[in-house]
Amino acid sequence: MAHAPDGAAFVAAFREACLPQRLSYDGMRELAASLGWRPVVPGSSEELVATFTLADQAMAKGGGANWSLDRSAFDRIIGGKLNHLVVSRIVAPNVTTVTSCALYDLGATEQIAPEPVAEIVGAPEARYFVNNGFHAHSWGDSPAMPGTFQTVLTFVAEDSPHIEKTGFSGLVLKIDSTEPDANASGADATD
Repeated sequence: MAHAPDGAAFVAAFREACLPQRLSYDGMRELAASLGWRPVVPGSSEELVATFTLADQAMAKGGGANWSLDRSAFDRIIGGKLNHLVVSRIVAPNVTTVTSCALYDLGATEQIAPEPVAEIVGAPEARYFVNNGFHAHSWGDSPAMPGTFQTVLTFVAEDSPHIEKTGFSGLVLKIDSTEPDANASGADATD
């Protein structure tokens, strides 16, 4: 399962599955299915289970009683390697709904170049962080993609102590956007 990732194929799959419908949770789910992504069999990936458990714990700790998280996970072979696509939506009162799309290559043993990601984001890299086997490149608002406020390319090495905080080793490319919805139209709504 461990392998050097194909950066071009990984970024192309992300672009195809995550960008066209990034402002719509339902749109991302429908697009994933139309592109041949299959729903993940629950419990089939220990790393996804660990990642979801950590996300659920953070949501329970930091979110309010009226917050909700919708999440769908899919898998597909890309370049001969199993990849996972996770689309999610966080809904909270008086806050703009956030949609996310993340592509995981949990077998990746090295990071990929950030330049192809910068090209699709259409903005310069805002930050690069590295610490003990954890590498994160991030981009902020993208003029080329209105509604998108963050894109992050992360690599976590197999021997990194940060696995305890991420739940996985490997590669993930994630985009976060705001979903136009009823919550955003209220007078108390914020970005």
